[in-house]
Amino acid sequence: MESNIFKTFNAKPIWGNKNKVNHYVDFKKEFILERLSNNAELYIAVDTEYTVFINGKFVDMGAYDDFPNNKSYDVLNVSDYLVRGKNELFITAYAQGIGSFQYVKGTPFLMFALTCGDFALVSDDNILCRENPFYKSGEVELISFQMAYSFEYDASK
Repeated sequence: MESNIFKTFNAKPIWGNKNKVNHYVDFKKEFILERLSNNAELYIAVDTEYTVFINGKFVDMGAYDDFPNNKSYDVLNVSDYLVRGKNELFITAYAQGIGSFQYVKGTPFLMFALTCGDFALVSDDNILCRENPFYKSGEVELISFQMAYSFEYDASK
């Protein structure tokens, strides 16, 4: 699961409850930047899908049609989203948890490294984590084996 880029930064795979299917998990970390860089990058890998926000602004989202023993990762330029001083990284990650035509069952995880000049923020045990309160995790309607789960989202929360 770990690629060389994550080993370089000593990033660890993190997750909440590993036994749930159709699981949405939020990760949050506040951090301080003394200097900004035009080459700030976020390296990110997940088991199934992710959405990234920095300082409340949508950055990107991604999905992985890869294999559990050969995970890929995205590299996002996040320079335009960072500010000098206090920043917040917020990631919602999704783990499907059952095999389908679109997904080979793997171990749920999120791994990231955010770099800005000589600053690095990595996934580790100090990242706040919770089950997402808006999406229903666990068993929901199974559309088909090919497409797997539908989703339930409660926008009133």
